[in-house]
Amino acid sequence: MDRLSPIDQKVLGFVSLNGINVSEREIAKKLRLSQATVNYSLKKLEEKKIIKGYLFRLNYDAIGFGAGAWVFFVLHRQCIDLDAFIKKISEFPEIQLLAAVNGEYDFCIRVVGKSAHSLFDSIMEIEKAIAPLIEHTTIVLISKTFKSHQIILPEKPDGKKLDDISRKILSYRIDNPKSSIGELCSALKIHRNTAIKKWRELFERGIILKKGVILSPEAAEQLGIGFKAMVFFNVAPDKKGAFSEAIVSYPEVHELFSVAGHHDFLAIVRTKDQRELFNFHQNLLCNPLFSNSVHKTISRVILFTKNINYDPKKIIENNRHNSD
Repeated sequence: MDRLSPIDQKVLGFVSLNGINVSEREIAKKLRLSQATVNYSLKKLEEKKIIKGYLFRLNYDAIGFGAGAWVFFVLHRQCIDLDAFIKKISEFPEIQLLAAVNGEYDFCIRVVGKSAHSLFDSIMEIEKAIAPLIEHTTIVLISKTFKSHQIILPEKPDGKKLDDISRKILSYRIDNPKSSIGELCSALKIHRNTAIKKWRELFERGIILKKGVILSPEAAEQLGIGFKAMVFFNVAPDKKGAFSEAIVSYPEVHELFSVAGHHDFLAIVRTKDQRELFNFHQNLLCNPLFSNSVHKTISRVILFTKNINYDPKKIIENNRHNSD
């Protein structure tokens, strides 16, 4: 892949961070570019497969799936069929992500559920399905999600359930992320004003975090976010609130969770390379807030990730059946 032009890098950097939640006209205004320039840049990035696609990032807590966990696996020391492993994992709609990591574990998955009970049931089913391959499992429960896909989450969801029209609109847009309001209204046979109102509410209520872009690995490298790591923090009990409020503002922190177990927080950090990850650590240590509150950090490099099962419609449909 050729180097991105300054304008393409500016446009791609903006939509990668913020998503495409507004019109091209508004993006152009924020970037101080013409609308035609933004339109041309996005089309070119799509044609060159630098932007490989789009997907909506959801706040699962806001639709009743507030229980979550990272599950780490140690595999038996044997040559495994990775495709078969991924296929088996993909049978479970509760799994959002599979990642290969370095260190004492081989793989981890992120799992969501409506409650602690349903979450553990899902994890037990997953363990049973891949039992011949795994030697050992460690479950890290997520107590709270502070930041997801670069978006700082509201303190508490409004607790309202999705109505049928909102659910249909969301499901349609998940399947057709580039569709217009007109196409949506025609497909679902709903009035334009209703569709616009319901669509706006999905953002205002924090159910949709953003319309994210799927980047090519080469593009992520050029934007300085191609290197990923999981960083665990042990923090003094009386400093946890101040720690979480401060660290979510760091652009390198892509996601932040408070977790139960041996550690207090888990951050998904994205940087240009290993040196930049080191610099991130050093910058934290130079800040008195962190140096006086963080007792220990452990970093695990993410070797690759796969959105093996990212199908929010299954979760949304499950939510409908459980709320009827």
